[in-house]
Amino acid sequence: MTGPASDPPVDTDDALRGSTAQVVARLGCQIVEGAKPRDRHLTVDAVVQEFGVTRPMAREALQTLHQKGLLTLQPRIGATVQPLERWDLLDADVIAWRLEVAPDSQMRSLTELREVIEPRAARLAAQSRSAEICHDLTSYARTLLALSREPDFERPREGAAVRQRFRDVDAAFHRTLLAGSRNELFLHFSHPVTMALNHRIDRDWAGGRPGERAASARSLTGSDTVQSYPVRPLPIAMWLHMGLAYAVDQGRATAAEAFAEAILAEIRGGRLQDPAVLDRLREGLAQFDPRGLPAAYREGFRDALAALVRPRRAPSS
Repeated sequence: MTGPASDPPVDTDDALRGSTAQVVARLGCQIVEGAKPRDRHLTVDAVVQEFGVTRPMAREALQTLHQKGLLTLQPRIGATVQPLERWDLLDADVIAWRLEVAPDSQMRSLTELREVIEPRAARLAAQSRSAEICHDLTSYARTLLALSREPDFERPREGAAVRQRFRDVDAAFHRTLLAGSRNELFLHFSHPVTMALNHRIDRDWAGGRPGERAASARSLTGSDTVQSYPVRPLPIAMWLHMGLAYAVDQGRATAAEAFAEAILAEIRGGRLQDPAVLDRLREGLAQFDPRGLPAAYREGFRDALAALVRPRRAPSS
C-alpha cells in the first residue's frame, strides 16, 4: 500500500522572485512618490528591516531598482536614490508606478510623447501601405465603432467585458499603426502608448465614479489637459479612427497624419477645436476619398466630419 502523495516541491526561486517583486514595487512606489527622496542612502539591512525579507531578497530588489535607474549602487556606500532624470522612464514598472502616484503628470507626459510619434507614424504607414497593416487597421477601426455602440458599454458591471474588449482592440490599433511606420524605434514606444490607453479606460473611466457621468460630458470644453475617459466613446473619436485606418489604406499620407493628430487632440479638453488642428484636418480631408470606406459607413463619416470641420468663414470686409 502506498502512502499519501507528497506535496509537490516548492520552487524556492519562484517564491523568492514573487516576494522580491513585491519589495521592488513597494520600494519603487516610495521613490516615485518622494517618500524615499533623492540622495537618500538605502542599505540592505534597512530594506530587510522595513520589508521583513531576507538579505538576498533585499539585495536583489536594490539591484532591480538600480537597473531601472531609480538607484545607484556603490561599494561601501550602498544604494542612493536618484533624481527623476536618471530613471528609465520608458520602463513598464516605472510608468506604472508614476501612473499610480502621479497619474495626471504621467498621462500628460505619455500623451505628449504620443503627439510627437503617432502622427508621423501614420504618415509613414500610409507611405508604406502594407497590405497586412491596412487590413488590420481597417478591421480594428470597424470593431471599435461597433463596440462603442454596444448598449452595455456605459454600465459599470454589465459593460465590463465590452470595455475590456474595446480597450484591447484600441491598443492593438495603435500598436499596429506604430508597426506600420516600419520604424523600429517607433515600435519600441508601443508599450508606453498601450499603458496610456489602458490607464484611461481602466483607471480614469468617468462611468466608474459616481457623480462624474455628467462631468464627462464637459470633457469637450475643459482645459488643455488629458480628459477622463467618457462614459461612452464619443462618436467623433471613432470616426477619426475610421478615417485614419482608411487613409493609410488609401496611401493618403497627409490625411493619415491629420487624423492621427485629431485623435490625440480629442482627448485634450478643447484642443480638437484648435484652428491649426482643424486646418490640417481640412487639408487631409481634401485628399481623402470617402468612397474608399465601406458603404455602410460613408454617410456617418461624412456627417461627423462635416460637423467638426465646418468651412472657414471669409474675412469680413
